[in-house]
Order: sequence, then C-alpha cells, then structure tokens
Amino acid sequence: MENIENLITGSWMVAGDFNTITTVDERSGGSPPITRNMEEFNEAISLCGLSSLEFVAPAYTWTNGVL
Repeated sequence: MENIENLITGSWMVAGDFNTITTVDERSGGSPPITRNMEEFNEAISLCGLSSLEFVAPAYTWTNGVL
C-alpha cells in the first residue's frame, strides 16, 4: 500500500482479508495478537491516509463449527 499510495491522485479503497488486525477488539479467542504487527498495520493505514468503513453485520461471520 505504501509503495503505490503516492501514485494515486484520487480516492481509493483497499479491501481484503489482511493477516493482522487494527485493535484487539477485532479478535475473539485463539492466540493473543502480536502488538508489533498491529502497530505496523495501523501505521501503514495512517501513512496512506486510509480510514475504516463502518461494518454493519454480525461481527464474526466465520466459524469452524465449535461453539
């Protein structure tokens, strides 16, 4: 993202399944999140001038069948 940010002159949107999260609230269960990865991801988002869109739906849409 940081490599192409300067090439884009208009609005842009980035979407995907990133392998890190922006806050610990985005994680449920599993191993603890790696703080440094979150810091680097948030820094990249900030440097690129991106912001999060609101998501209106169930917070977690995937399950492995274990409740």
